[in-house]
Amino acid sequence: MQVLTRKEFVTYSRSGRMNVYEPLVSRDDYINVYSEEGFDSVFGNDAQSVITYFIKKYNLTKDDLIKIYDSMGE
Repeated sequence: MQVLTRKEFVTYSRSGRMNVYEPLVSRDDYINVYSEEGFDSVFGNDAQSVITYFIKKYNLTKDDLIKIYDSMGE
């Protein structure tokens, strides 16, 4: 929690001997920041590497990929 506090994702106050944490950003905003940092450090900001990783990890078929693509709209 100290890391999240330092990065200003949460704040805390003392209540007796406990720390009570409260979010400073929405869950979606946190996920966006976390995923960008993680993908950049692991995949070097290479979208093809990210997609290939998940295709292999979850044994996605061509039909799966077509469904995913179709669900994206354009």
